[in-house]
Amino acid sequence: MGGVELGPLAQRRLVGVGALLALLATVVGATAGGRGDASGMVAARASSTASSVEFAHLTDLGAADALTKSHLTTRGFASVEASPVSSYCAEAVAAWHGAGDYRAPTGFLTTHSPHDQNRCNGVPVAITFAMPAQDVTISFWGAALPYQLTAFDAQNNVIATAEACGRPYDYDDTFTISVHATGPQIARVVFGREKALTMIRSVTFVASPLGHAGV
Repeated sequence: MGGVELGPLAQRRLVGVGALLALLATVVGATAGGRGDASGMVAARASSTASSVEFAHLTDLGAADALTKSHLTTRGFASVEASPVSSYCAEAVAAWHGAGDYRAPTGFLTTHSPHDQNRCNGVPVAITFAMPAQDVTISFWGAALPYQLTAFDAQNNVIATAEACGRPYDYDDTFTISVHATGPQIARVVFGREKALTMIRSVTFVASPLGHAGV
């Protein structure tokens, strides 16, 4: 049987249908490969998790200097240390103090001398995260002076800073300070002001287990 000869209009229609099928095949292939897959985007966002460490609720800490490695790693911290900026209280360590100290209604993270917990309570605190963070917020009490929060990446470069003041012995109010990075870059933060009382109520951070500091 001889072939059927198509007119110009029918030929144009077949070309149009072929182009449409090719386009659909490209879209389906891209989706199967993960490009443009909405569920993949949701999964990526879900991989970033927000954590909040409330120092008021650390009931397993029975002593002022009971910040052990196990207390930290289970809460998303690699380390919590005093970070002296000068020779003032160079021996200070990070510590948890319970309710009643400085008339505080709950426990809080601070610093003190290894020899006297009533000394060296005004030294900045350095917090290193187990996973890099994108956002960090610290809730605190403190003096009517500018406290600074500085964020560092894994190479110890400063990537964000912020300042906020407290109000002495005002335990009815909440004072917060935050830093933000464009991605999971924050490996460590330092909060405080030398010779101003350090009283950290909580640390809230958004970390991504898929990222790594310095990216």
